[in-house]
Amino acid sequence: MKTKRMIIRLFILMVAFLCCTSAPAQNDRGTMQRKNMPTRKSNRTPNSFRTPQRQDFNQNGSEVRRHRDFQREMPQKSNDNTVYDVTEVMPSFPGGEQNLHSWLTNNLRYPAAAANNGIQGRVIVQCIIEKDGSITIEKVSRGVDPLLDQEALRLIKAMPKWNPGKQNGYAVRTKRMIIVPFKING
Repeated sequence: MKTKRMIIRLFILMVAFLCCTSAPAQNDRGTMQRKNMPTRKSNRTPNSFRTPQRQDFNQNGSEVRRHRDFQREMPQKSNDNTVYDVTEVMPSFPGGEQNLHSWLTNNLRYPAAAANNGIQGRVIVQCIIEKDGSITIEKVSRGVDPLLDQEALRLIKAMPKWNPGKQNGYAVRTKRMIIVPFKING
């Protein structure tokens, strides 16, 4: 008896739901439209065949380019000193990451006082790779010990020029984090 009542209630709810959510009519373009609303015919042509209209020109008579008129902006030369966090081509050490790690290990001078005290860890240095590949504005982002921090800054300042980051085909200033590992062997 209870299951019969449940089935009847579900049936009534489904019918009420279907009545409230009837499908809207479609116009001749295949887009949805409310019932009893007049359709508006448009005589506009698609953008690909569109010829410039009067409103597509500014007061000087030159053509106004809108974003939809072209897909990709032409590269523009970067004269500003904007520092980018991410670029299309990120800056790289000459020879790649493997050469960076080997250069760091070959030129690292472990401070004697830190080695005697057993201090080790990773120092993260934040710097800016300039348009010409030189490194400027070095600062320790996360340090371990003042002795290791000073050695990491010395290493970064002594680095050769990098391949600069590029945005729209032009070299730009890019922020980079470099990890300098300090590990006692033995």
